[in-house]
Amino acid sequence: MNIIKLLDLYSGEYIKENKFYILFFIIFTFFYYILEVVGIGFILSKLNSKINQQYVIYFLILSLVLVISTYIRGYLESKLSSDIATFSRKKFFKGLLQRYKTNYQDLNIGKSINRIFAVTLEYRFAVINFFKLTLPCIFILLLTTGIILKLNLHIGLFLLGCLFIAFLITIREYNIISKHKISQEKFFYNSFDNLNDQVNNLMNSYLNNENKNEQNRINDDQDKYKEKVFNAENSVNYINTYLIFNLMIFLSFIVYYFYKNKINDKIFFVVVLIYFVSNYITLGKELGILIPHLGISMASSDYFYNLLKNNDNGKIKNTKAGNIKFKNVSFAYNRNKIINNMSFIVQDKSKVAIIGRSGSGKTTLTKLMLKLYDNYEGNIYFGDQNIKNIDTDYLRKKIIYVNQRTNLLERPVIDNINYGNNVDKQVIIHLLNKYNLLEIFQGLKNGVNEICSVGGTNLSLGMQKVIILLRGILKSNNSQLMIFDEPLAGLDAKTRQKIIKMILNECKNKTILVITHDEEIIPYMDKTLNLQDINK
Repeated sequence: MNIIKLLDLYSGEYIKENKFYILFFIIFTFFYYILEVVGIGFILSKLNSKINQQYVIYFLILSLVLVISTYIRGYLESKLSSDIATFSRKKFFKGLLQRYKTNYQDLNIGKSINRIFAVTLEYRFAVINFFKLTLPCIFILLLTTGIILKLNLHIGLFLLGCLFIAFLITIREYNIISKHKISQEKFFYNSFDNLNDQVNNLMNSYLNNENKNEQNRINDDQDKYKEKVFNAENSVNYINTYLIFNLMIFLSFIVYYFYKNKINDKIFFVVVLIYFVSNYITLGKELGILIPHLGISMASSDYFYNLLKNNDNGKIKNTKAGNIKFKNVSFAYNRNKIINNMSFIVQDKSKVAIIGRSGSGKTTLTKLMLKLYDNYEGNIYFGDQNIKNIDTDYLRKKIIYVNQRTNLLERPVIDNINYGNNVDKQVIIHLLNKYNLLEIFQGLKNGVNEICSVGGTNLSLGMQKVIILLRGILKSNNSQLMIFDEPLAGLDAKTRQKIIKMILNECKNKTILVITHDEEIIPYMDKTLNLQDINK
């Protein structure tokens, strides 16, 4: 991957949106270093002559302008580097959330977040290095070479030759260092995955006396990683050595030229030449830092490109009914076929129970309706429209899925009920009173204002279930299809009757699908679908 593609991946849109700001920063930086090199060089060159009042005034004005310009440049540079890094993180986090919108996978989300933070931090270091050190060094080298060309054509040509050879060395070593860094980073992430699997499998390792073998595998991985780190770091050593060698050769020519020829305005000339040499050496060191940061950023480019893929092509935002139709649908997860050539129809505003043994595909069925998986065969229709053509966000507003998984936040019970709804709290209290559900939370010290602990561990399973069901019911106003996954599980007989009544009353003008093992709710349904009968 070249630099242009890397910039486009991490910050292409930012650069396009802020091109005038970036251009202003580059121009300001260029003139800042003209002022620094020419101004300071001129002031120092006059030290051997008599100092007068005019000299002092020039010196004070130059000092003031340099101090103010230094702050302005630092401010612009800090804003630019932080903005670019933040932009790339936002871009990749958005990609992470959108990538699996229609191709859901159970991810190691912590690993993905860590990688985004770590790699964008490396990219930020590269941006900071470039604007703070590398770009200024390049400006000063070009500026001092231009000044020396004007002062002495021969020495100026020597410096141009030095820079040209340095450019060729940088291009060659950039490719080599990047290659080593990419190899190092890819091995690191593979090794991390292997180590994570081994740690998560410690029980089996102990029971099967494999802990010594596991340790040997870990040691082998670390030795291989050490070798890759050494190769990457040593390749940086090469670029520094080659660049210094190149400088010494051309400086030898310049020293010889000084020896053989008379130089006019020698103090100013030497000051400018010192600027050139010091910045050349600094540039060599900074390239040895910049290129590895870029290499690490490149190593994750394929990962980020995959993250930014968006497979959601649905455009339709208008469905007139809540009917569902599966036509010859087949689906496999990890090569395990769960649904095979399934076909059925659910009419609008009907109430249907879906039953079947564990593992028969009941929950998978609902995930397919919600476009959480898109790699299925056959066709699924909602409101007479193929769901692949329906906008995903719109579809998930029209189909409300109240699942079994209870994720509670460390907030009051009433706020957990309101999560994703933002209705007035009095509406929630009214709903609780309407179905006599408020009494369920009376055992809590503060009732529905009690703070849920992380994961809801201070609440009974029945309380957690009611919270999730109420949350779903509150979302039902604009929906056309309500899906309840085991809505009675974990509830006592009295509460189950209240929940059945609430579902039937609050969703009476909607299509209702109830996934259940509980026969208590089946008499209230219009139809029962047994997946063992329709899953061929």
